[in-house]
Amino acid sequence: MKDIIYSDKANLETIFSLTRAMIEEKDLYSLLRQIHDQTKQVLQVDRCTIFLFDRDRNELWSWVSPDLEIEEIRLPLGQGIAGWVATSKEALMIANAFDSPFFDPSWDQKTGYCTNNILSVPMLARGSELVGVIEAINKQGSNFNDYDRSLLMTFASLAAAAIRDVERDMERERFIDSVVRSFGETIDARSEFTAGHSQRVATYVRNFAQALGLTNREIKVAYYAALLHDVGKIGIKDAILEKPGRLTPEEYQSIKDHAAYTRNILNAIDFPDDLKEIPQIASSHHEQIDGGGYPVGLKDNQIHKLAKIISIADVYESLTARDRPYRKAMSINEALEVLIRNKGTCFDPNLVDLFIEKRIYHTELRIHKRISVDLAIEYVLDPEGQVKEEQIGRGRALNLSQSGLLFSSDIIFPTHKLIGLTVYIPNDRIEALAQVVWCREAELPGKFQVGLRFANLSFHDQQKLQMYLQKIPTIG
Repeated sequence: MKDIIYSDKANLETIFSLTRAMIEEKDLYSLLRQIHDQTKQVLQVDRCTIFLFDRDRNELWSWVSPDLEIEEIRLPLGQGIAGWVATSKEALMIANAFDSPFFDPSWDQKTGYCTNNILSVPMLARGSELVGVIEAINKQGSNFNDYDRSLLMTFASLAAAAIRDVERDMERERFIDSVVRSFGETIDARSEFTAGHSQRVATYVRNFAQALGLTNREIKVAYYAALLHDVGKIGIKDAILEKPGRLTPEEYQSIKDHAAYTRNILNAIDFPDDLKEIPQIASSHHEQIDGGGYPVGLKDNQIHKLAKIISIADVYESLTARDRPYRKAMSINEALEVLIRNKGTCFDPNLVDLFIEKRIYHTELRIHKRISVDLAIEYVLDPEGQVKEEQIGRGRALNLSQSGLLFSSDIIFPTHKLIGLTVYIPNDRIEALAQVVWCREAELPGKFQVGLRFANLSFHDQQKLQMYLQKIPTIG
């Protein structure tokens, strides 16, 4: 009797401890790993599978035990044990798997594993919203009992709430990120000379902030503020922005007004609490240490440290990126000399030194790390038309990231064209529209390399892609 009491107490303490950890966890992959590992430990089972509900496809997809030979399982609702549990929203406890009409023995046949008993319970948020299914397999030394079922149902309810919190955070982040990027890209697109400027500045700033050891929140604020730092240029006439000669005093004042416009535009946006500083930071990127900047004329400690970072990145990128109507692009060394000469007047000396010492100016300008892969893909050049078999092109993806992929092709793709894309990852596929970012000749005659950016990845395909990429090494 004492052993049972001690076991109950230990299990409840484990659940409470894990609940605290789940509340704090913001990464879905890490959260699922916690749920998986603790289910195995508390129930003393050989294996555990976490199924998540894919709302877009109305099916379950699995985050499987790392020691399982099959990377992923997909089940329509109602099919198999997990599918039945998801549909009925009731727990299912099976003493002998092969006696159950819901059990599919083909997985055991493929892997050589022997499933004996199973406890499968739904993960329900707010009592009825299906999040997924937890499936515990082969309890060590005995069959599952009613206590195991009650324990796992309690745990599954807590896990469901934690997963939905993380999913909502991810959805919120993606929405904010897409809106902020659209703002920056809209401004940059006004001129061929500034195309990509805000994104490049933001990438420098993000890595600058990381080199300073700032918190994740500060890095995110700095990155978004950098993407939005020139949004006020929407109020400046194109003729002034692209004037090839020297500006008149009136025209120069108009250019300077963009910082104040940025502040006014961004102050009109109801940013979440953790992003409230963005208007102040974004609009202060032309303030100077000696007080000679604009729009306010702030000095040193009055200037937000993240604005000081953006100031350095903005000037460096503007000097080196490409020729402007009024001057030629500088070399790296020439641009660094400008920063050094203006230490203590325009720029924070310590930050300039760090920018050079850490070689942040050489930072890789990709948003997402590319992963070396060799995956089959199919593409349709006219995704909105009537697709025939002969219209489906096939190729091999050479590398892959969260934002897009590079693949080899026998044909030239028009830049900016949308194509229908299917990427075949192990035991599954990802389907999306993708936009052609660039197309250039490869080393082999008659071959081309094509860079694509995903245009409409579903939430669950993004999760699936993230988990796949985490399993293989980056290439820089």
